[in-house]
Amino acid sequence: MKIYNKDSILYLGFALPLSLQLEIEKLDEYPHFATNKFSNSIIKSLKNSFNNVSVISTAEIRNYPSVKKLFFKSKSINDVYYSGHFIGFINLILLKHLTRFINLFPIGIKVIDKNKINYILVHGTHTPFMLYAILLKLISKVEISLILTDQHGLEVSSDGFLGKFFRNIDKWLMKFMINKFDSYICLSEAFVLKFKLKNALILPGIVNSEIGFFEKLIHKKENNYFKIVFAGGLNKNNGVDILLKAISAINLDNLRFHILGKGELINDVILASKNDNRIIYEGVKHSNNLLETLISSDLLINPRPIKLDSSRYSFPSKLLEYMSTGVPILTTKLESIPPYFYDCLYFTRDDSAAALSTGIINFYNLPEYKRKIMGENAKEKAIKHYGEGAVGSKIHSLLTRKSNEV
Repeated sequence: MKIYNKDSILYLGFALPLSLQLEIEKLDEYPHFATNKFSNSIIKSLKNSFNNVSVISTAEIRNYPSVKKLFFKSKSINDVYYSGHFIGFINLILLKHLTRFINLFPIGIKVIDKNKINYILVHGTHTPFMLYAILLKLISKVEISLILTDQHGLEVSSDGFLGKFFRNIDKWLMKFMINKFDSYICLSEAFVLKFKLKNALILPGIVNSEIGFFEKLIHKKENNYFKIVFAGGLNKNNGVDILLKAISAINLDNLRFHILGKGELINDVILASKNDNRIIYEGVKHSNNLLETLISSDLLINPRPIKLDSSRYSFPSKLLEYMSTGVPILTTKLESIPPYFYDCLYFTRDDSAAALSTGIINFYNLPEYKRKIMGENAKEKAIKHYGEGAVGSKIHSLLTRKSNEV
């Protein structure tokens, strides 16, 4: 993979090393695993094509008192693949944004000056980071790019009157600033259409480069049962309630449903596992432990509802992670799934529990060789289009305008 010696980039977002991620997980019962995983993959992709990659990050975490910690200090962070700076903040509504912006300035200026940064990649529509990048663009020759991964400013249950008020202001600021960027990386085309963006790259996700290494170490365990795995946030947006209903409608004793993750439906999952011995709740797993569970399965499942507006804007990061394992996948037909993946995924007819249970039974009855071919084709396509090397080249082409097609 070619590295362009004169190109130096600053990643500004939410990447955390594993030690800090585990610390956040203890504080917040609804941690953002997918965001952190995507962030780290972005950085590894950038290192494939840019000579110098600098990292400034903060934690995506709920406000106090939902999280019982008020002050987060700025500090250096180190990971296997990168070193950088963590931006501290006061974990209160409004003050979180203000203190992040203030703390970012001295650290950011030093990093940009020391490493001669000529590109800034902002991960997410976090307004303090967006404003910082825009100001630097005005006073220097730096090019700025924005990653859009989720809809901005969605209300949460803990929002009070002030929370909703400041969230609406934040949404207005985001819409005002979004067209000030030079280029965009979007999880789906819906973002491009909604904001009328130009110079945009559609990037539904990134395949972990370590998957091949772990696959050689992990031997598929021979079981007397058919192992089905769901890994992700345990909430309705991911279709976990639909999955539990679908399982209860299936009368096959030879199936085992391994469910991994945390979220608002965790108690429902635990209760279901007590009432049905085919359901096994495994809690949260990271890195190679998670990959071992995925690779050793017979079917990976993604029951995310199609009708949710968010489904148009987000491509489930776990879907590409699933594909990279070579294990076949049963999924709802989300609008954000690229058409060139259609022939290597097994789709439910709709997003109902009945359709999901039927899909599981039909897939179970397929000949093993057909299942294997489907999984291998999915893996090949995922790595070809969204391996870290391929993504790094696409991002470099986007930012440097070296190609009309990205």
